[in-house]
Amino acid sequence: MSLNLSVILCLLFSGTCLVLNRPFLEASEKEQHFRAMVFKFLASFCFIIIATLCFFTEGIGYTRFWRVVALGLIFGLIGDLLLAFRHIYEKYYELFFGIGAVSFVLEHFLFIGYFVWVDQDIIPIATLCFIISFAFATFVLAKTGVKGGRLQIGIYVYIAIVCLMSATAISTAIKTPSIGSLMFALGSICFVASDTTICVYNFSQNKDFKLMILLHYLYYPAQILIALSVMFV
Repeated sequence: MSLNLSVILCLLFSGTCLVLNRPFLEASEKEQHFRAMVFKFLASFCFIIIATLCFFTEGIGYTRFWRVVALGLIFGLIGDLLLAFRHIYEKYYELFFGIGAVSFVLEHFLFIGYFVWVDQDIIPIATLCFIISFAFATFVLAKTGVKGGRLQIGIYVYIAIVCLMSATAISTAIKTPSIGSLMFALGSICFVASDTTICVYNFSQNKDFKLMILLHYLYYPAQILIALSVMFV
C-alpha cells in the first residue's frame, strides 16, 4: 500500500474516531451506558485500524516501533472498555476503574521502555520534563480537591507514570526530531492533560460534564497522534 493512500485512509479513520466521540458523549450524558460503551469501542477501534494500516504501508511494515505502538494501542482499547464497564456494573465501579488504569499503565510502560531502550541519553532531559509535568499535574489535582479514597495514592502514581511516558516522548523529540517523534510527543502531552482531567471529573466535587467532553477530545487525538506517528518516525 502506498504511503499517500495510507495517509488518506488514516486521516479518514482519524476523523471517524472524532465523529464517533460525539454520540458516545451524548449517550454518556444521558446515562445510556451500554450505548455509550458501543460508541466508545468503535471510536477506540479506529486508532487500532490506523496502526494496522501503517503495518501494510510500504516502507513501514513490521518494525520494532510499530510493534510497540500497536501493542500499546491494544492496551488502550482494553482500558477504554474496562472504564466503560464501570458504569454498566456500578457495583464494581472501583474495580473496573482500577483494572482499566492498569491496562493504560501497561501501554505507558511499553512506550517508556522503548524510548529509554533506544536512547538512554534522553534520561537527563526526560527527568527535567517529568518534574515539570508532574508538578503541574499534581497542582491541578490538589487545587481541584481530588479525593480518591482508597484510590488516592494510586491516582498520583498513575499520573506520575503518564507524566514519565510524556517526558520520555518529549525528550526523544528534542534529541531526535522528526514529524513522527513530534506527533508522539504532542499526543503524550494530550494524554497527560486528558488523564489529569478524568481524575478531576471522577474524584472531585466538580462534575461539570464539560470536563468529560474536554478529556475525551484530548484523549482521542492523543491516541490518534501516537498511531499516526509510526508513519513519520
